[in-house]
This record gives sequence, structure tokens and C-alpha cells, in this order.
Amino acid sequence: MGRVLDARFTPGQCLRKITMPIMEITIIPLGTETASVSKQVKGAVNVLKGKDDIQYQVTATGTIIEASSSQKLLQIARQMHRAALKDSARVVTSIRIDERRDKELTIEGKVQSVAGTGTQAKPEVKDWLDKKARGMLRRIGICRGQAVLDFGCRCGNYTVPSARIVGRSGKVYAVDKEENRLNQLRDRAGAEQLKNIEIVRGFDWKSKVKESSVDAVLLFDVLHPGYFPKKASRKKLLKKVYEVLKPGGMVLVLPTHVEQRNLPLEDFVAEIEAAGFSMNERFAEVLVHDNKLQKCEILKFKKAGEQS
Repeated sequence: MGRVLDARFTPGQCLRKITMPIMEITIIPLGTETASVSKQVKGAVNVLKGKDDIQYQVTATGTIIEASSSQKLLQIARQMHRAALKDSARVVTSIRIDERRDKELTIEGKVQSVAGTGTQAKPEVKDWLDKKARGMLRRIGICRGQAVLDFGCRCGNYTVPSARIVGRSGKVYAVDKEENRLNQLRDRAGAEQLKNIEIVRGFDWKSKVKESSVDAVLLFDVLHPGYFPKKASRKKLLKKVYEVLKPGGMVLVLPTHVEQRNLPLEDFVAEIEAAGFSMNERFAEVLVHDNKLQKCEILKFKKAGEQS
């Protein structure tokens, strides 16, 4: 029968010597009689039982399946979709297939990579994320009980340690426009049983965050001309940040690529201060940037006062 992989696997366990494609499938039953959809999802997962030519792992937000070909994966996806549809008026199914020919690809490696702790991460990066990220965030002002907004969170390298710091009495809003990144974060949060992360798709994030409700905003490697080429677009984002921050709240900015994009740092700081903030501290910290450890400067701004 198909083998269910224990989430506690160790590196090197069950590795295949041949490259096989991997599919992540998420099935969302709609129009059910109750809010629970466990019956429909269980029916879909039951399709996998008895198949001796696949491996699969059920996660908090979907199922990861490894098979001999992409055609086989598509056939399985169709079967799972139809199984869920038997007990639902409507089913929305999304799939992502990862297939490569240049190196070995397995469920184990894929899940570890998503979690930022796999063999694809450099040992020093893994060690920093596991042991030192929280210390860095505490030094720059993240505390227990805070509400934190991580804008441009990607797969959650700073969302996850922030959620650990703020604890059950706090909350982290994780905002990004890329659904695949947010799916990776969902997997990480589910694996670590973090209930205090609210994931928000970036197009309408401000409607999900109340005004004057956030203690700290992380703008790490995002507020620069690469993502916001026009000064007006940066000003618009800073206005939204100002509105969701509590009086005296802080904005923590990692200004990577600012000067590389021909925006002098002093002009960049002036833009932020013109939006109603005052810079009161600078930190030199080693952190993960572009999947490697780098010594970077973090700028800390405080919400100065109500804008006129």
C-alpha cells in the first residue's frame, strides 16, 4: 500500500535514487452541510491507500505525493478531486507539481527545504534560523504579547521566530502577494503548531488589520525601488503602515538594495520620516539575506505623532 511518511523523518531516510516528481494538492470542499470538511478530505486521502507505487505525506493544509511520473500525479489528483466531490456540492482543487532532472528530488528534501531546515539550506543558515533568529528579533524590539506585521514575509523566516516570541498573547500578520510563499509558510506554521499567525494575501491586507492595532512592522528587504520603483508607491505603503500602527509603534526596516537602486540612504530615511516616523536607533546584525548569512544594518523608526 502507499506509504505514509512520518513527519519526524530524519535526513537520508527512505531516499530514492531516482528522481521522481512531487505534487502538492489542496482540496477545498464547498457547500457542505457543516463547517467541518474532514469527511470529504478523508475520502480524498483514502484514494491513496493501497497504491504501492507512491509515497505521500498529509500536512495541515494539503497532501504531498511522490510518484513515478507527472502523468501519474495528475491521474491521482483527478481521483482525489472526484472522491471529495461525492460528498460536496462543489470542490476547488489546486495542485503544484515540482519535477526536475538535474538532482534528486524527494518528499523529505522538499519538506525540509520548505521549512528552511533541509539539505538545501547551508548549515550556518539552518543554525541561525533555529537558534539565533529570535535573539536578533528581541534585540531590535520584538517582545511577548505584541502584534507584529511582517510585510513581504515570503516563506516566513522572520514570521515564525516572531510568532514564537510574541506567544499566545500576541499575534503576527504575515503578508505577501505570492500564494506559493504563503503556502510554504502555512506548512511551517502547521508543522510547528503556531496558532498565532494570520496569513494575509497582499492585495487587500489593510482590510484585515485594524487601525492602531499593531506594535511593530517588519519591512525587511522589501521597501526599496526594486519592489516599489516610484516614490509615490513607497509613500502609499508607509501611509498604510502608519495607520495600522499603535501610537508609539515601531517600524523595523532592512534597507537592502536601496542604494544599489540609486536611492541614497539619507534620502530613503527622509522618505520614511516624511511619512510620520522618526528614526531613533540603528542595529548592525547578522541575519539571513538571499539565503546566506550577511551582516546588515536595521533601521528602527517610531511612529512620531498624528499626521496633519
